[in-house]
Amino acid sequence: MKSSILLSLSLFFLSSLSLGAKEVKPKTPVASETLLRDAREAYLAYRFSDAHTLLEKYVTALGRRKQAIPDSVRLLQARVQRAERMYQRAEDLTFESRYMVAKKEWLQKINELRNRLIPEEGVLKCDSLMGQTSYRDKLGRNWIRPSSSSLEWLSMVGKNWEVQPIEMKALNSGAELIYPYLLEDGTTLLFGRMSDDGLGGYDLYMSRLTGQGDSFYEPTLLGMPYNSPYNDYLLTYDEEKDAGWLVTDRFCPSDSLFVYYAKGRPPFLSGKSRDEVDSLSAEQAFLRASLRDLPSRDTDVAVATPEDEKSGDFYFLLQGNRVYRYWSDFSSKEAVEAFRKAEEQRLALEKKQESLAHLRLQWQQSTEERRKDLRETILMTETQLASEAEKLKALYDAVRKLEGVH
Repeated sequence: MKSSILLSLSLFFLSSLSLGAKEVKPKTPVASETLLRDAREAYLAYRFSDAHTLLEKYVTALGRRKQAIPDSVRLLQARVQRAERMYQRAEDLTFESRYMVAKKEWLQKINELRNRLIPEEGVLKCDSLMGQTSYRDKLGRNWIRPSSSSLEWLSMVGKNWEVQPIEMKALNSGAELIYPYLLEDGTTLLFGRMSDDGLGGYDLYMSRLTGQGDSFYEPTLLGMPYNSPYNDYLLTYDEEKDAGWLVTDRFCPSDSLFVYYAKGRPPFLSGKSRDEVDSLSAEQAFLRASLRDLPSRDTDVAVATPEDEKSGDFYFLLQGNRVYRYWSDFSSKEAVEAFRKAEEQRLALEKKQESLAHLRLQWQQSTEERRKDLRETILMTETQLASEAEKLKALYDAVRKLEGVH
């Protein structure tokens, strides 16, 4: 009898403990590193509000664990806040087209910049695929060269280049200065550098000579769409042609970059304030700030300026200055057929790129649950497009071989 009572009491206590365990089931701990990873992904996707929220949650999770906030996280927070301010005030400039080129070859692909940008020895400190350049004006009288974390200005005196006594202190931030470009006014300097007060990677800045012409003003970080969370290397503007180029690796494979061609004078050069916020839809704001969905052409076909491309049936660069514009230019029937197939593949690839762009926009506007499904589709599509782009390049190379170009 006694053992029976003890057994009943034991079962009672075990049951109580079991029920209690169910009632106080511990919550799944916050995956703080996942929050940080998602915040970085959101930042690169121009979802700055989401990145802001995710970083706040990450910092809160660290606080609960009494962990210190890493400097890299504080830096990312500052960049996100800076990007949020720039985003709605992105300047509206007519970027007409873009060309993807290999980083090692980008300067050789742009005829208009070859006489202004002079190749220098060495590569960029933070991008070994990018060769450094200096700037020389149209008349060949002024030469601006990168020098450590500064610049030196040389002028032609007689038959020799002599360093000018221009104070560069305002430009010296301790960071590497890259791709200087002096505008036709002789006072406005555009250049790139990597620093904590930018958006990430190399950022674009503007400075001007003081009234005395013997020193520079403190540089100004340019806004969007010139700068991005990626590497933005070079910005130019030609007063005579009323056009310019933007060189950036946003949305590119690691060994490539986009060269954007723009018509019109950038608003910031006119001193126009962008304090006002335009009434734009979410999609319009994204496209203006990121330049994500500009028309893109195969690099081997679209190397000249858009003005040059207007004449002829197409623009196909074979080698050096040898260009085909008409079907009658081909000497090989096999090459003609191969080129037709390559062009068909290019058009098909462009349609798929448009579909990918729409998927990305859907992802930005979807719930977290829906984004998980879209993310896998987007990643798979990106992989397929990268593979198809390589195959397309091989097709154009085959056309060149059939035409006797090796």
